[in-house]
Formats: sequence, C-alpha cells, structure tokens
Amino acid sequence: MREIALDRAKPQQKTRLLCPHRPREKTDLEVYEGYAAALWNLIRDEKLRAEWQPVFDYYLDNAWQTRNELIFRDPDTPADAKRHLRFLKALGINKDKLCFLYYGGKRRSRALARWKAELGLTWHDKFEDRSAPNKQSHAAERWLGIRPMLRKSKRGEPEGSYGLRYLIVMTAILIAGF
Repeated sequence: MREIALDRAKPQQKTRLLCPHRPREKTDLEVYEGYAAALWNLIRDEKLRAEWQPVFDYYLDNAWQTRNELIFRDPDTPADAKRHLRFLKALGINKDKLCFLYYGGKRRSRALARWKAELGLTWHDKFEDRSAPNKQSHAAERWLGIRPMLRKSKRGEPEGSYGLRYLIVMTAILIAGF
C-alpha cells in the first residue's frame, strides 16, 4: 500500500492506495525480471488473456498476503488449482520449484489424498505442514496451499515468492484495463 496526495492543493491530505510495493530484495527482483517476459507472452493477445484471466482473478481473491501462498479450499472442486498449475508451468515454473502446503497437521488426511489424486502429485513433490489460521476451526484441514520456491537465500532457504506475487498482481491490474 502507498499513501499519496491526490489533491495538489492539499499535499498533507494523504490517501491510501492498495498497491503492492515493488520488490527490493535482489532475489525477488531476479524473479520479477526473470518471469516478466514469459508472463507477457501469456497475456499479449486477447485470446491468451481470456484463457488466463480466471487465474489472475482467483489469485487476487485467494493469495495469502503475509505468507505468499495461494490457497485452494476444496479438493472436490480442483479446477482452479489445476488451472493455476498449468499457468505456472506455462511460465516455466515446474512442480519441482513448488511447495505444496497442508494445514492442520494431518499428512494422511482424506482431503490431502484427494488433492494429490486430482493434481497428480506424488511422494516426489515437496509437502509442508502449516498451522491453520484459526485453531478452533477444522475448515483449513481441507485446504491446499501452493508456494513457489524460486531462489535460494544467502542462508540456503528457498525464497522469491514475493517477486512473483508482485508480478502477478501488477499484471492483473494491467489486464483489467484491456
């Protein structure tokens, strides 16, 4: 978010705009710059934009801002997750660069087994347990998160998701004007 003065006559009166901050970290900038051309190729004409528009809409409504994860809530309706994986693959991000997240600590849950079957995931894919946002609710036990792991930090930890998030959000804003 950014605060700017919309009225030059009243520069002290600021308005908050819902605009993500440009990536500053070197690895996030590399991700942003590295995937920008591939993303442009996916949206450069009307037919391609129409094909990927649902991915952008879903992302804007369901990305977990503080964790850079995209959440899918129901394994019985996996179409959005499948479309998102196709989108990532079209960008050049294969499953080996993704971490699949499950919530609630049940690695052998029926919901996770269903997600794996629907998305063609195997034991080769990386899975991580995450704490549910609301410990009193069991709704998150059906969720699946997808987090891109695109670069290694200086400490060797996977990172780079913010650069991709920024790129997707800004592209969604751009194509909304077409």
